[in-house]
Amino acid sequence: MLFFDSVKKLEEAFTKEQFDALVDLLNQREVKLASSREITDVKAALKADIVGVRNELKNGNADVRNEVMSDIAAVRSELKSCMTQGFADLKALEGRLQKAYEPIQREIKTLELRFLRWPVGVGVALLLVMAKGFGWLGF
Repeated sequence: MLFFDSVKKLEEAFTKEQFDALVDLLNQREVKLASSREITDVKAALKADIVGVRNELKNGNADVRNEVMSDIAAVRSELKSCMTQGFADLKALEGRLQKAYEPIQREIKTLELRFLRWPVGVGVALLLVMAKGFGWLGF
């Protein structure tokens, strides 16, 4: 919108064609300019879009979190089953080792007794020799 005084000054400064072109240009520009109400509406729409995107991100994060939690639960259960299987394998191995250890332990006991007989026999023989030498025995 041009005021009356500025129209007169512009008419004097420009030719009629230049003035008409300038008026057309200014009129087109006024049509293209947005009002403050339109700007406020666009701001409100953008804010609503931003809130919507934030909510989608929160829901997306919740979905990702739920996925991660389910994956963690699956890994925990798998780990628990592996540990149970490992403990069962250890118990089986312990049983096999115990079975293999028992004959070896019996053989060690027999060897201990066999080796214990010699010192006892030598000790008894020495005692008899000493008894005869000191006359403790009647013969």
